[in-house]
This record gives sequence, C-alpha cells and structure tokens, in this order.
Amino acid sequence: PARLYPAHGQVVDDGRALIADYIHHREEREAQILQAVQTAGETGVTTADIVAALYAGYPAKVLGAAARGVDLHLTKLADDGLVAWSPGGLAVSLK
Repeated sequence: PARLYPAHGQVVDDGRALIADYIHHREEREAQILQAVQTAGETGVTTADIVAALYAGYPAKVLGAAARGVDLHLTKLADDGLVAWSPGGLAVSLK
C-alpha cells in the first residue's frame, strides 16, 4: 500500500517505507533477544531478564507490553528451532 490510514494519528503517505521500517525494527529486536539468550548460555534467561536489559530507562508503564513482545519473539525463535523456551520459563539457545 502506498498510503496508510491508521486507526489513530495522521495518514501515512509513504506506507511502504513505514512498513519496511517496522519490519527492520522487529528484525533488530529479534536479533537482540537471540543475542541475550545466547549470552546467557546454559543458565538461560527469563523474559524479565531480557526486558530489563533491552528496555532499561524506559518508563515502567511500557514494560508489560515490552514483556509481551519479548514473549512473542521467544515463541517465534522457539518455532524456528533457535531457542528452547516455554512461557514463564528459561530461554536457552539451541545453537
């Protein structure tokens, strides 16, 4: 789509660029989360650990949403066979 009409905010005239930016940001966040899991090694890492590291300095009111986002990334990484993880548990790298 060339133009986007969000539910709130201004009309986005360059929809392709916005979507590309969003995808790039998601890929960067996924790489950061995978790096956190790999750095933790065999001891593993929790969602809370990852949120504390990646969202340090963010307002407390956004940390719940950040944790849900991290969980979604961990679910995808587990589906991709890159980490072992289940909600509420430790994430451990399979590589």
